[in-house]
Amino acid sequence: MIMPKKHITISESLLGLGSIIIELLVKPMTVDDCWDIIRDKYIGKGIISNKHTFDSLILALDLLYAINIIEMNGKGELYNVH
Repeated sequence: MIMPKKHITISESLLGLGSIIIELLVKPMTVDDCWDIIRDKYIGKGIISNKHTFDSLILALDLLYAINIIEMNGKGELYNVH
């Protein structure tokens, strides 16, 4: 569950995570590949909040899909529409 609080940093938000995802999708990749990169490159090195889980990734992907930023091809890979 996403619990609201008075102040949230961009690295803790789904919008912040979504911006990282958009940067990663220069070529199509699976959800698992996307998570591996985010976990190792961004969360592991402290660039974004370690509060993000795989569930956060799915919520951010849902957000990006809902606003027509990403799509999924026939192979099940995500890609950046724009």
